[in-house]
Amino acid sequence: MIKAIIYAAAVLLIFQIGLTVAVHQQQAVNLESTAPDSAFLSFTPGSITSVEITGPEGEELILEKSGNGWIMPRAFSAPASQGQIDELLKKLAEAHQGLAVATTKGAAKRFKTAEDNFERHVVLRKGDAVAGDFYLGTSAGVRNSHVRKADQDAVVSIPVGSHEVDVDADSWLDRSLANLSKDELKAVTLGDISLTKKKEDKESIWTLEGASKEETNKDEVDSLLSKITALSVQSVLDPVKSAELLSKAPAVEFTVTKEDDSKLTYAFAKNDDEKDAYFILKMSNNDLYFKVGKWLVEGLTEAKREKLLVGYEEPKEKTPAAAEQGAPALDLPAPAVEQAVLPEFPEEDVSDQTDQAVQEELSEQGEQDGEALTAPESGEDAVAPAAEEAETADEAAPVEQETEDSQEEEAALPAE
Repeated sequence: MIKAIIYAAAVLLIFQIGLTVAVHQQQAVNLESTAPDSAFLSFTPGSITSVEITGPEGEELILEKSGNGWIMPRAFSAPASQGQIDELLKKLAEAHQGLAVATTKGAAKRFKTAEDNFERHVVLRKGDAVAGDFYLGTSAGVRNSHVRKADQDAVVSIPVGSHEVDVDADSWLDRSLANLSKDELKAVTLGDISLTKKKEDKESIWTLEGASKEETNKDEVDSLLSKITALSVQSVLDPVKSAELLSKAPAVEFTVTKEDDSKLTYAFAKNDDEKDAYFILKMSNNDLYFKVGKWLVEGLTEAKREKLLVGYEEPKEKTPAAAEQGAPALDLPAPAVEQAVLPEFPEEDVSDQTDQAVQEELSEQGEQDGEALTAPESGEDAVAPAAEEAETADEAAPVEQETEDSQEEEAALPAE
């Protein structure tokens, strides 16, 4: 009986010792993985074949290695910026984590590194294997963010910002894919403009077809070539809608011939959206359609052959005052301008008409003054006849009264 008890106690003691050792080993592993100033991830940048980025609203972006470059399969397989991706992978491989700020599952939500509450969820793949899986959350200072590995509870910080793992495809697009190099070109055709490059004394000279080297304006030609070779795309567009606009005559089109005699054509169609006007670019060596800022293309639509000639001058514009009065342009002869503003009648006629008007006005003024001076005399003459009529009426009144009295007396006598 005693032996059985001792045996059971020994087994229990061994189990406790083993459990203690296992717990300490696990804690040691966790402490080692979250030790400050240690590598956050362990991978070689060149071994990564895909990067998966998920945003807080569930939006997803996939960057996939294809040949010697990168593409975005969910954005019409548009080419991504290899330099931008290489920079991100290098930064993650070299990132050293800071001291753990939290080690509980509840803290993950507070720092937005939880599975259901995060700013970015990033997965790095090396073929089918996962080389890195972490959640990026709140800011931990300038260009630093709180992060948590998917298989750990500890929240640490690394020098990577959320803007560096954007989910917008446009932010990863290779904007230089429409760029050309002047050195690789030997001819350019744009409308009625044909430029050809020739080498003289190890120097490249561009001349305008139909004009000599001396007649070609070198500065204007260089300016046009810069506009052609430095085009930058903004985003990749829906091919169905874009093809419909380009089915009509393009707004502008040019063709370049390279040193290897290969040709490349750029065709542009204008989208006249009031809120966002831009040009659609279709290149002959690419099936995709790209958005290009209108300020980049308008310089090509305004290109003219005569502008590339020495001695060309822009037409002078009317001044604002001349435009309002309908006057001719400033480059017209001065006499024509003066004649346009002169009166139609001679200057002598004007003075005669003015003198006549003044005399008539003075004559009318004199008549009015004369009537004003004679008005009192006319008034006295009018009063005199009125007074005489009044006196005659007074003298006649007694006679009429006496006649009426005598008639009344005769009527009162008795008839004989």
